[in-house]
Amino acid sequence: MIDSFYIGLYWGSKAETLTQVTNKILQTLQRLAKTDEQFLNWYERGMSRKQALEKKVSLDMDTIENICRKAVKKGELDEKGYAKNGFAFGLWTGHKDDEASSVSFIAGDVFTIPNLCNNCVLSIPFEGAARKRLLQPEKAKEIIAFLVEIWNPDYAVLTSHQLRDRLNFANKVGWVTYHKSIKKLPNISNQVNYEKANNGHWFYIKESNYNDTLANELLPIKAII
Repeated sequence: MIDSFYIGLYWGSKAETLTQVTNKILQTLQRLAKTDEQFLNWYERGMSRKQALEKKVSLDMDTIENICRKAVKKGELDEKGYAKNGFAFGLWTGHKDDEASSVSFIAGDVFTIPNLCNNCVLSIPFEGAARKRLLQPEKAKEIIAFLVEIWNPDYAVLTSHQLRDRLNFANKVGWVTYHKSIKKLPNISNQVNYEKANNGHWFYIKESNYNDTLANELLPIKAII
């Protein structure tokens, strides 16, 4: 079974206005488009593929703001631009199913339920040339780095569902791991690089041949949390 990979950024309760969230989402989509051809086009979701492909998204403030507004229930956006439950929606790239990427946003929420968090999650295709490019550690690190600049998350990862299940540690450790703060530096093997940059701490596997043996090399990183 093909593993599903994704890049995820996560941060706690943080009230943000419609304008603030719109600006960050627009920056995210524009930077992704400059980074890889996979992200040149974005579409809203639809009831069918045909319907969704008719909803191409223009990368400008008005368009993104309108999408954000549609994600908020009537009466839940106040006069200052804060939404009662934040802003949550997703877009996709329009490629055929196994070669498509998607991005989802939950931002501007101050949670009343424990263990929930704001996030930005970018999916990696199941197959195709874009999958190979985006799973290169340096490419993934480049994407995470500018997303960290935009969203200022508590932590961010390139991970997969199989790795998440194997490590049994939610989304806090991945093939590439960024944490704004850590408890201590773990004893890592020579298969894992460590850097301090972007006002945080980075750990990443040196090669892109992700497998169970290399997954074991990530176990010591759990001590940073």
